[in-house]
Amino acid sequence: DYMLEQGELTRERLRTFRPGICNRLDRNTEGLVVAGKTIFGLQTMSELFRARNLDKYYLCVVKGQIEQPILGYLVKDDAKNQVTITNGPQGDPIETEYRPIAATKAGTLLEVKLITGKSHQIRAHLASVGHPIAGDMKYGDADYNRMMKERFGVRHQMLIAYRMVFPELPE
Repeated sequence: DYMLEQGELTRERLRTFRPGICNRLDRNTEGLVVAGKTIFGLQTMSELFRARNLDKYYLCVVKGQIEQPILGYLVKDDAKNQVTITNGPQGDPIETEYRPIAATKAGTLLEVKLITGKSHQIRAHLASVGHPIAGDMKYGDADYNRMMKERFGVRHQMLIAYRMVFPELPE
C-alpha cells in the first residue's frame, strides 16, 4: 500500500510482480528484515542471503560470562521445530562468532555474527554451552528467565538482528 500511495508501484504492475521479504527471523526475535521493492532488488537480495554473501549481526543478553569459542553441529527436529547442538560429526556444522560488549557476573551483552545461519542457531548454540539467551522460553533457563523478568521486566527473548553489512555490488 505504501508503494502504491507513493507512486512507486502501480496496480497494473502488481499483476506480474509483488514486493517480497528476502529473509526471516526466528519467532520472538526482533530486528531487521529485508524486502525487495523491484524484481531486480528482490532477486539480488535473495541471492545475497542464499549465498551468504552478507554479514548479519545480532545483539543478545546471555546468562553468565562467555570466554570460550562457540563451535558445534546442529541437528534439526522438524516435527518439534527444535534443534540440538552436538560436539560430534552428526548434523550440520555451525559457526557463530561473538564479541562481548559488557558483562556482569549474571550476564553478558554479546554482539553475534552468524557465519552459517541455521534455524535457531544462536539460541540453541549459546544454550548448549551454558549461556542461554535471557527470556528464551524454548532453549532458555527457567530460573534465569524468572530472575530477569522480576529484576528487569524481561518478557521476551533478548535477541535482536541489528546490523547487516552488504558487499560491494557492480553497478
